[in-house]
Amino acid sequence: MAGYPQFNRKDSFLAALGYVPFFFINYLVPAYVLARKGGKYARFHAIHSLALNALGLVPLAIVLIVLYLFWPFISSGSFLNPNFINSSGIMPALVLLQINIFNLYFAFCALKGKPISVPVVTRLVIEKFK
Repeated sequence: MAGYPQFNRKDSFLAALGYVPFFFINYLVPAYVLARKGGKYARFHAIHSLALNALGLVPLAIVLIVLYLFWPFISSGSFLNPNFINSSGIMPALVLLQINIFNLYFAFCALKGKPISVPVVTRLVIEKFK
């Protein structure tokens, strides 16, 4: 992929940690990499993971806002069964699960040196590195 940084085994572990979705590691490690001026490979993945995690919060916020706005219709029983949708929190949990699965896949790709291509995000990050 044109513009993608050269794989660096030394920085691959830090690059992969930037995507790990547990205990805010996916926010702390990229901040550390960017602050210490890590290698180009690690810096690329730090910016990429921060952008993806920020974009991942958008669908979660949309689901929570829709559930909040339509709660009177859902709870009245005329729209959907409230016991399935809101009391168990299944929709936000499914969105978080999807985000975490993608983050773990991206961490594996960063660790192995495989190029990651998310259409808009990757192009913006590559343009920043030119």
